[in-house]
Amino acid sequence: MPDSPSPGTPQGAVFLSYASQDAEAARRICEALRSAGIEVWFDQSELRGGDSWDRKIRRQIKECALFVPVISANTNSRQEGYFRLEWKLAVDRSHLMAEDAPYLFPVVIDDTSDAKARVPDKFRDVQWTRLNVKDTPPMLAERVKKLLSRSDAEPAKQSPTTGGSRPVSNPVRHSRPWLIPAIAGVIACAALAIWQPWHKGEKPSAPVSASEPRAEIKQLLERATAMTTINATLDDLSTEDYEAAAKLIEQAKALDPLDGEVCAKEALNDVNFVRHVIGTPQTRKERAATEAARAVQLSPNSYSARLAHAQVLQWVVAPSGGSPEAEHLARELLLEKPDDQEAQVTLGEALNSEGRHGEAGDFYLKAKLPFMAALAYYSNGQVADAISAADQALALKRSVKNLMLKISVTMFSEGGRGPHR
Repeated sequence: MPDSPSPGTPQGAVFLSYASQDAEAARRICEALRSAGIEVWFDQSELRGGDSWDRKIRRQIKECALFVPVISANTNSRQEGYFRLEWKLAVDRSHLMAEDAPYLFPVVIDDTSDAKARVPDKFRDVQWTRLNVKDTPPMLAERVKKLLSRSDAEPAKQSPTTGGSRPVSNPVRHSRPWLIPAIAGVIACAALAIWQPWHKGEKPSAPVSASEPRAEIKQLLERATAMTTINATLDDLSTEDYEAAAKLIEQAKALDPLDGEVCAKEALNDVNFVRHVIGTPQTRKERAATEAARAVQLSPNSYSARLAHAQVLQWVVAPSGGSPEAEHLARELLLEKPDDQEAQVTLGEALNSEGRHGEAGDFYLKAKLPFMAALAYYSNGQVADAISAADQALALKRSVKNLMLKISVTMFSEGGRGPHR
C-alpha cells in the first residue's frame, strides 16, 4: 500500500502482505511493480495497530485487485503476526469469488518448499511464483500487469496464470503423499555434455543476445531437451547429465519464472531422474509434481505441460500400480503427435503397470525401445515377439545386457510356451 494511501481504491491496486522481517524484500517487489506503473499498497509503518489502522487494512484487502502474500522462512517461523490476519481476510474474500478469478498471487522469496510452507490451504490452489528479490525480474511486473488486465476477462478465456484454480483432472497437489517406486525403469536418455558441443556431431549453438530473452529461453530448453532425449541403447546416461540439464533449465527459469514451458521441462527432467536414478531424493519427486501442476496452470494447452502431468502421475504418484489417468492423457497426446516417443513410453509404462503387457510391448516398439518391448512381451507369454524384440535390441547394440536378454527369453521360454500365466 502507499505510504500515505488515499481514501479511494485505485483501480487494479496490488496489496503486498509480508512479515516485518521481510520488509526489505517486500520493498524491492514494490519498487519493481511501481516502476512499471502498477499501484501498490505497501505499508512501511513500524507502528501497526489501532482501530483506524485496522479498518484501513481490512478495507484495502477488500478492495484490492490482487493480493500478494510474501512467503519465506520468516513467515514459516512466525506462529503469530498481523500478516496472518491479512492472509485470512484475503482467503475469506476469495471464497466469494469465482474459482477462476485472479486474486491470490503468492510469491516465495527464498527456498521455502511449497509442501512445508505454513500457509492457508487456499494458497495451495493457485500458482506460486519464486523470486530472487535481489534481482527482481521486470517480467514479474509484466506478469502482474497481465493478471490485472485479465481480472475482468470472461472466465472461459481466462488463463490459470491469473492465479485462479482452473481445474485439471486430478491435479497434483502439494500436500499429496508420494509413493516410492517399486520398480526401477530401464529406459535411459542420450547424454549431450554442454562442455562438449561436438559430441555426436553437434555444433556449438550460436550465442543469443541478452535482449532476446524469449529466444534465449528457447535455446536453453532445446539444449536441455537434447540431453534428456530417450535413447534406444540405454547406456549413455549419467546422473551428471540430468544435473547439467537441470542447470540449463534453471538459467531459463531465471529469465522468466512464470514460463509454463520452462516449468514443464523442469518437471520432465525431474521425472527422468526419478525413472533412471536409484535412490532419488523425495524433494526431487515433490518438485516434479509441483512444477508439472504449475506448468498446467500457466499453459493449460501446452503439449509439454500435459506430458509432464501424465509422467508425474505415472512415475511419481503411482509407479507400481499404474495410473489410468496417465494412460488417458498419453492417448490424448498421441492423437496430437502419433510419433512422439515420450508419450509412447508413458503409455507403454502405464499399460505395463496395469498388467497389459502385450499392449505395452507394442508401444515400446513404436518408441524404438525393443529391450523394454521384449520384457513386456515375455511377461505376456508372447515368446516369439519377445525373441524378435530381443534380436532388434542386439541389432541396435551388441551389449552384454542385450545379449543376456536374448539368452533369457530363449532359455526360459519353456520350449516356446513362455512363462506361466
